Amino acid sequence: MATLVAWWLCPGEAHAVLPIGYLDSATCDAIVGWSQDPDEPAVGIAVHIYLGGPAGSGAPGVPITANVYRDDLCTAIGSCEHGYVLAPPLSLLDGAAHAIHAYGINNDAGGNPELGNSPRVLQCAPAAAGVRRRVDGPAAFDSWKFNSYW
Repeated sequence: MATLVAWWLCPGEAHAVLPIGYLDSATCDAIVGWSQDPDEPAVGIAVHIYLGGPAGSGAPGVPITANVYRDDLCTAIGSCEHGYVLAPPLSLLDGAAHAIHAYGINNDAGGNPELGNSPRVLQCAPAAAGVRRRVDGPAAFDSWKFNSYW
């Protein structure tokens, strides 16, 4: 018969806690949320935002750091600088619905969980304005340092 021992009864044995957080909103102006690694509560952590599908689906991922000051987090999680904000790329402002997924990246070994309220749907009307000009091939595109995604 196996003996079960509670982890808190084994001093010296480390048990990483997964990051916590939330994807508050995904609007045409900003993708906003917060994340914290309870193992290091005062340290900003990496958050990976996937635009168009979950991690591993081939959707582009954007690494950002959850280190933006937010008053509402001070009392809620005991540390204020764990917010994140990302402007959505112009390529997603096309009228179609896009799933936005957010993952808290563990500072230690362990999993990188999808944050609460994720995924959110981003759907924005096309934002094209101004003068359109023809780009004569990949060389011209590259010389302007354009990125078709952003």
